[in-house]
Amino acid sequence: MTDTSVMLDLPTGQGLVASPEAVADALGLPLPLTPAQRTTYEMEIRDAQADVSAYLNRPIVPTLTTLRGLRPHGSGDLDDAATWALDLDDIALVESYRAAPDGTYDVDLLVGLHGAHEEAVVRYVVAHAAEAIRQRPDSNGAAGRRVSSVSAEGQSVSYESTPATGQAGAPPVIGSLNRLRRLTFQPVRRPARAPWPYSSSRTRPWF
Repeated sequence: MTDTSVMLDLPTGQGLVASPEAVADALGLPLPLTPAQRTTYEMEIRDAQADVSAYLNRPIVPTLTTLRGLRPHGSGDLDDAATWALDLDDIALVESYRAAPDGTYDVDLLVGLHGAHEEAVVRYVVAHAAEAIRQRPDSNGAAGRRVSSVSAEGQSVSYESTPATGQAGAPPVIGSLNRLRRLTFQPVRRPARAPWPYSSSRTRPWF
């Protein structure tokens, strides 16, 4: 029996939040995968991940980043990212750290959303990769497509289309990932101020 729940190591692996075996399991296809199937499934996983990353406005595979010359705050836990003065715009996890001769530290951090640990992200990616494969015209896709009818002689097969949103078996919608979105804040645009002396400001501008 093959374990289809094993994820690839990150970030030194192939950068996937789900394995090709998980996609095959969603399609109901037997294991092991052929090299051609693995290549196809990985491509569809990456496409689904790109859609998720664009929607969330953040990467869903963390990257390894090294910051040098950091000093911990007080006697905090060096394995806790909150101990370090970090100027980052996403989640950071301490991977390792090394003391430097000047008393500072070089800290290796995993920065970004760890999509492989988010059930909603994995479910979305696997479901949409599987659905994309079902719709492919090649044999790898047809093997996992939903059959609606077969002729009496077995010479023709009809396939069902993708279930509509809200129907049983429909892939999850991208809105199911809203809680993970990273919002970008922009300064409020204010109307241009009239030139002095008509401006509401009491201070004459310096020229």
